[in-house]
Amino acid sequence: MLGLYIGAFLGMLSETSMNIALPDLMDEFSVSSGTAQWMVVGCILAIGVVMTAIGGALFFTIGVNSGVVLVFSFMFKGGKRYMNR
Repeated sequence: MLGLYIGAFLGMLSETSMNIALPDLMDEFSVSSGTAQWMVVGCILAIGVVMTAIGGALFFTIGVNSGVVLVFSFMFKGGKRYMNR
């Protein structure tokens, strides 16, 4: 159950961080706020589809416990790398 809580928290954290980045996305790509919001929605949907497919294959291959530890370690490493930019 703790793994589900941590996963839900990290999922909502990534969605929130994408919404906070909207002004930077608008400036970087020179688009309107509506277009930037659709970009964020598309990114989150793509992440959901890809993570589901990769997660299923990963958990089937190496097991659920090892897969959860591996996925969380990648998420923390990626978040740390992004925060240090």
